[in-house]
Amino acid sequence: MVEAKNTTRAYSRFVNLHCNVWVQQAERWIDLAVWDECSTAVDLQALEGRPCYAGLDLASRIDLTAFVLLFPPDKPGEVWQVVPHFWLPEEGLREKAMRDQVPYLDWVRDGYLHTTDGDITDYAFVRSKIADLGARYQIQAIGFDNWNATQIAQELQDHEGFRMEEVRQGYRTLNAPSKELMCLIMARRIAHGGNPILRWMADSAVVRTDENANIAPNKKKSRSKIDGIVALIMALGQAMSKDEDKFSVYETEPLLVL
Repeated sequence: MVEAKNTTRAYSRFVNLHCNVWVQQAERWIDLAVWDECSTAVDLQALEGRPCYAGLDLASRIDLTAFVLLFPPDKPGEVWQVVPHFWLPEEGLREKAMRDQVPYLDWVRDGYLHTTDGDITDYAFVRSKIADLGARYQIQAIGFDNWNATQIAQELQDHEGFRMEEVRQGYRTLNAPSKELMCLIMARRIAHGGNPILRWMADSAVVRTDENANIAPNKKKSRSKIDGIVALIMALGQAMSKDEDKFSVYETEPLLVL
């Protein structure tokens, strides 16, 4: 596994042979069939008061904003649990759904997508909802992409008391948590509750790879939005920096054998 994590050819061979996922720039990163096997329901009430880590990815103010909570295992045999939240401006949503050919209205109806008043995302509303989540769960740190997020990150830190950690969107910061997320998925050690927005993003996600086998999400090459996956990776990165004894799953879990 060490070799598979540290060389491009070995990493691709390991994932291709053992996990049925092709790691190439032009290919999907996540095998949706395996992702769907991680759809175990998440009990939100049982998670109240539990420590967790978060990732915040703000797109333009007319596009999806993603905030993802990640709860580490609390006892032997428990899996990592994912609780995603998404926002879009309400005005023009029907037209956007038709233009993008994405079922935003269905997601709003089913409670997976939240809307803010007006034709741009109301970051004050998003901030208040994150504050509400902070009162419900013990959010240890929030990793965030600084693009478009400087003001809300400062307000979340200064006014709400959150520990905000800027995460640059490069190999140095995203490689390790991206690979760790893949390991958790392949080991079926993560539960996302079957959230359809996160599933859509997982199906779209593509990674870029450098000559040293480092990987990072590639928004430009991905077919659709992947902000929720990026937020999940940032949350996992925060957990990895604070809770190193839980990594990597392949140091404690057997490899998959065909």
